[in-house]
Amino acid sequence: MNDETEKINVYDDNWFPKISDLVAGMNDTEKRALEFIVAKEPADTWEHVAEKIGISSRQLFNVRQSPKVQEAVYVISREMLRGDVPDVLKTLTRKAKAGEPWAVRLFLEVAREISPPTRDQDEAFYFPIPAEDARAMLKVGGDARG
Repeated sequence: MNDETEKINVYDDNWFPKISDLVAGMNDTEKRALEFIVAKEPADTWEHVAEKIGISSRQLFNVRQSPKVQEAVYVISREMLRGDVPDVLKTLTRKAKAGEPWAVRLFLEVAREISPPTRDQDEAFYFPIPAEDARAMLKVGGDARG
């Protein structure tokens, strides 16, 4: 990964207005760490990230425990993923329609989040549907046994 192109810059005109209130109380180390934490690849170790930042693993651990840093990581990550959500939902829908049990179950869970119950009573009677039952109910992908 090219650290300079993949990580965000908290001072960038695109990011600073969105997170200025979140980084207001952070020191320079926390701000620098925030940029690398958000850009961390799943295969990267925290030790490797700390090395890139120029601090110890313990210092990075302490920075990561800060509620301000955690909130900023969440806000930035959510913003970065926002553009991918439509593609992911389309793929999920396609796989659910093809009858993949895991996709049907997840699709029904997501659909429930997008379209909340119309009455409070509906919430009390919600029971998760096992993937096999959901597939049978939708009559997709062949027989109901999966």
